Amino acid sequence: MKEPIVKLCGNRSLSDVAKTSSSQASHLGFIFVRRTKRYVRPEYVGRWVKKIRPRQKIVGVFIEPTIEEIEEILHFVPLDVIQLHGNETVSQLLRIKEAFGLPVWKVVHHQSNGIKQMEVFRGVADGYIVDSKVEGASGGDGSPFRLECCADLPERSV
Repeated sequence: MKEPIVKLCGNRSLSDVAKTSSSQASHLGFIFVRRTKRYVRPEYVGRWVKKIRPRQKIVGVFIEPTIEEIEEILHFVPLDVIQLHGNETVSQLLRIKEAFGLPVWKVVHHQSNGIKQMEVFRGVADGYIVDSKVEGASGGDGSPFRLECCADLPERSV
């Protein structure tokens, strides 16, 4: 069995980055979606990462971003992974991969058609994040779901 990928997401301060970078997590996540409560300004993240120099890979979380939005973030933050959390299409995901040459993870909500959603992105997404589905929220709100339900997920889920 492969080592699990653990991402500590929603870092919003230098203190958060200091704490999470000393963890055993493999990835640190930052939310670059302005309309969310966990949004963080890319110039701040760039300074924090430069100061702390975490050993973890840096994940940028986006919802239906434009190429220009990602370029702006990359100006400040050395992303290792782009995570797409919205209703992106396969062609949008491909354009992002081609534009930046970075791994792209696609969020799939924990619901009855989750595995079908993974099939849509098979061979295109570099990995998946399984997240809870909460009415009125994009996800990442801390709502738990039964992990036993994920037993049949493909191995590339992260």
